[in-house]
Amino acid sequence: MNFYIDGSIVATTGNLYTRDIICLCDSIPIDCEYIKPDDGLWVVTEPTGSMFDTYYVQGGATALGIKVGNIFAFKNIYELTLQEYDENYNVLKSLLEVEHPVNNDILFYQQLFASCFSLLESFLNSTFLRFTCDSEDAYHKIWNNKCLDRCYAIIQNKVVAKGPDCVQKEILFREAVNQIVYHRFDKVHDLFQIAFNMNVQLETLEDRLEKRHDIVHRFGYDKNGNRIIIDHNDVKSLLEEIDAIVKNIAEQMMEISH
Repeated sequence: MNFYIDGSIVATTGNLYTRDIICLCDSIPIDCEYIKPDDGLWVVTEPTGSMFDTYYVQGGATALGIKVGNIFAFKNIYELTLQEYDENYNVLKSLLEVEHPVNNDILFYQQLFASCFSLLESFLNSTFLRFTCDSEDAYHKIWNNKCLDRCYAIIQNKVVAKGPDCVQKEILFREAVNQIVYHRFDKVHDLFQIAFNMNVQLETLEDRLEKRHDIVHRFGYDKNGNRIIIDHNDVKSLLEEIDAIVKNIAEQMMEISH
């Protein structure tokens, strides 16, 4: 929904959740619910709004501080996700070219190899969170298909999860989305398919994902005690493949957003 606040907004002891806030609006846009607060100041003292609502404000909007009151805007600016990905990608790429102790050669490349998957998971999380928190349609598709039912946040808050739409449910949704294990590629495929009717193919990474698990959980050895050998070319090849996957997903998501 769209709201016009004939005055100003201040978040004191509560948080305001919104898609976007546009301040200094002298005229009321079409299809806005009109709100005229007492004394010209709309005071937020509890969780208020929705990440799908937009507020047009005649005056300004402010918050007293993160711990006692804040304003959260969820307008999807996907360029920020791509910017963060590019920065992290360039860090890993530059590390491939630095000198490192020869006696720790295998360990060095093992850690870079595992970090490539962290790079991908971070991108998938940011992409999915931004688009589902900006699309009421995608948001409801995920709830209706019970995709998040096994997330710890949902298990702990079943009453809210199964209840009517409200800001508490939206907060729970975001928490659950952040708890998804994004190297569960089958799960990721289903989520993107349901939410965006989009086919995300990650199966070609499965064999190397197993190596990543052993590097992370067994300090670079497989379950039989054999050391996993990773070299410069292994990391370079994986990073290039992940970059191609990311670029493909980003291209499709940008088409959806427009």
